[in-house]
Amino acid sequence: MRMLNSALLITTGCACVLISAGCASSTKNDKAAASVRRASTDLHLQSRALNHTIHALTNLVDSSPRDLKQPLEQYEYALENLYDSVERTENSVQRMRRHTTAYLDFWNQQLTNINYEVVRSRSAEREEAVRSELEFVMERYVETREAMLPLLAYFEDIRKALRTDLTAGGLASVRPIAANAVSNARKLDTALARMIRDFTGSAARMSSVIVPGVEPLTPTSDDAPTAQPAEAALR
Repeated sequence: MRMLNSALLITTGCACVLISAGCASSTKNDKAAASVRRASTDLHLQSRALNHTIHALTNLVDSSPRDLKQPLEQYEYALENLYDSVERTENSVQRMRRHTTAYLDFWNQQLTNINYEVVRSRSAEREEAVRSELEFVMERYVETREAMLPLLAYFEDIRKALRTDLTAGGLASVRPIAANAVSNARKLDTALARMIRDFTGSAARMSSVIVPGVEPLTPTSDDAPTAQPAEAALR
């Protein structure tokens, strides 16, 4: 009887360890999913801020108002919000990177505790698929961010030019430059929309809450960000 009790105690202790590991895994993957979802939300807000900036600049240079001060103020306000949004998104993505890295590291640790090869190999394949998906969305984010930074500098130069020459002539001089900036900003917003879709899908696929209709991410070369190199995009 004492031997049986000892066996039961050992079994119960192992079960507790397994349950604890399972709970930790669930917590880590849901934390990772929540961080990706937060980044997706901030990317959506960044897209909205970019569109507000496009609208404000277009209104300033194309509507030909009698008093240019208020449209310039609206453009400056929109641009400041865009700066804040880009910074907020960067912070969210870095937080996402930390949580997803912790989750994948934990997953790799758990692989060594799986006894059966068939189970371990299937889990390793899933880990590699999730890792590859996260690397893909991160690469897309970095490329889009690298296109956003020179666009911000371009918007800022337009603001500086108009601050010193807020006249009909000054407005006419920046009008073609502004049109080029708006054109590139719209292309970048298209890349943002694709990135938001991928971030949202990744968050859903990583969560313990099943979202119907979410398909696996299948990256292709044709689906890469279309943002051009900084200088070429702004000419």
